[in-house]
Amino acid sequence: LGSEGMVMCVTNGTQNWDTGLTVLAVIETGLADDPLNYQSMIHALEFLDDTQIKKNPKDSKRCYRDNTLGTWGFSTREHGYNVSDCSSLGLEAVLNLQNKLSYTPKLVSKERLCQIIDILLTMQNSDGGQITKRAIQYLYNSQDENGGWYGSWAICFTYATMFVIQCLKNYEETYENSLVVKKGCDFLISKQKEDGGWGESYKSCDTETYIHHENLQVVNTAFALLALMAGQDPARAAYIQNYANKQIMGAMAGLVYNLEVITNQITAAELHNTNLDRTGAANYDFKDGATMWQELTI
Repeated sequence: LGSEGMVMCVTNGTQNWDTGLTVLAVIETGLADDPLNYQSMIHALEFLDDTQIKKNPKDSKRCYRDNTLGTWGFSTREHGYNVSDCSSLGLEAVLNLQNKLSYTPKLVSKERLCQIIDILLTMQNSDGGQITKRAIQYLYNSQDENGGWYGSWAICFTYATMFVIQCLKNYEETYENSLVVKKGCDFLISKQKEDGGWGESYKSCDTETYIHHENLQVVNTAFALLALMAGQDPARAAYIQNYANKQIMGAMAGLVYNLEVITNQITAAELHNTNLDRTGAANYDFKDGATMWQELTI
């Protein structure tokens, strides 16, 4: 029983998810090329190598369990369930660690990488199949009339819209040549708060309508800016990225050292109306390789 009523433990943590996202951020920013961060990146790869699920469930057919060989869960190997986006992120993080960095060992073999790809290919729904073409059509069809996309995992429209626009970028769809991307970017811009950032309430998940949070939120501001950078043409992207750097760093300066403020903001949700308290992430100790913040030199 918590301060806000009855609470429950959804999983035994978020370690795989947080490690994968951190790896991508560190490599993207060039911090992974700093020798001071080599050991952290190697530890991250060792963690992902260890937490990849290396067998299928016992009696999986009789127990109606999907195969898990080669997949990643949300937290650790003990979590035991394949989560499609966590597996995709684990795959992406491992590929970046092993292929983009010259100093990391090749811990995860090609065979094990192919195992997760094989499972991901079996998971596509019947309304999104012929792998990419019909999947793109699904994204078109699921766009909200206001231009955003509803997210069933996090909060909410800023999160889903970010992923869709980043996806469409891979098909060379931008603000300038795609009405779908233009509507998505315009939707996000219309939700920008007076202070320049974004803040979306967890109530968006329940109502399926964008509801502003009373405060600026670093997380939703990051989602929105990543989407806008992916969707805009290069000339505008440079301006947005410069703005993003100032906005995020300014917001972090005010929030990172004020845990009370962070605690009062729900920034994660799942399954329509289950809100997640992720404030424990602020207290992670990354020295064992599962997490990395304290070892990074910025």
